[in-house]
Amino acid sequence: MIDVKKQPEYISIDSSLRLRKYDGQAHLAFSWYQDPEVIRLIDGSRAPYTLQRIKKMYDYLTQQGEVYFIEVLTNAGWQPIGDVSFWQEDIPIVIGDSAYRGQGIGRTVVQVLVERGRKLGYKRLYVQALIERGRQLGYERLYVREIYDYNTASKKMFESVGFYPIEKTEKGHRYALDLMLPLSAIQPSQFYLSEEKLKQVQIWFDTKDINALNPLPIKRWKDKIFFTDGHSRAFIVYQAGFEEIPVCTEEDDLNWDFYYYCLQTCEKMGIFTIKDLEKRILTEKDYKIKWLDWCQRVAKDFEE
Repeated sequence: MIDVKKQPEYISIDSSLRLRKYDGQAHLAFSWYQDPEVIRLIDGSRAPYTLQRIKKMYDYLTQQGEVYFIEVLTNAGWQPIGDVSFWQEDIPIVIGDSAYRGQGIGRTVVQVLVERGRKLGYKRLYVQALIERGRQLGYERLYVREIYDYNTASKKMFESVGFYPIEKTEKGHRYALDLMLPLSAIQPSQFYLSEEKLKQVQIWFDTKDINALNPLPIKRWKDKIFFTDGHSRAFIVYQAGFEEIPVCTEEDDLNWDFYYYCLQTCEKMGIFTIKDLEKRILTEKDYKIKWLDWCQRVAKDFEE
């Protein structure tokens, strides 16, 4: 369980969006929990919550971990529009004010809190949100306890930041997001490394502190988990003796058919982990010819 003493009073996200620590003002959320659609999405029923029930809900949540109001800056000042909770077993999020739904606020809050969780050292987190906070807390994996199958908005939002279904539940699925992964679990998507790039990484990388490394982008696609970039950094991490590496989900819409072809080519060459690139380090000139030029030539076959 999170030590709530570490919970900040505010988490500033941008100039018009912030999280404010819950301070007992449960009445601010009363109107949100009268909305039948909100109730249906969070507990499967449509019965409005009484103020007493809302207070009990927040009392329970504050015993578990961190609870915040999600606030936006309006002409009248900071206004709460929803809430989010954050602890090791779950992190529910509600955008209670319907005027602010569908604007990407939930996704932004998720990203901020997952990053926070990385820095506080937890091995796992069962969540319904929150990437920035998760990284700060040092979590290695985040979970969503359950997303109902009919809650398509939540499914889309969580999947957009890298959550993926891992287990069927009564009404939907449990989701997870990896913040740390074993190097042995991630397949390279290229089959050569640049000697020059490796030298550059060695200059700035602190081989004693893996947390100094920005998360490397990965993609889960079909039956693969693979690097989309950062192979030189991953190799230096391997050389330094680390077995795990911080990761983030690739959000760009890349040419995945081409990447999949690269993965298949790697497998034919016997390349399944970053270690397998040990004897495939080239000079800058050869790297350009054998890898960069090859990519440029072959990628054209996969363009629409």
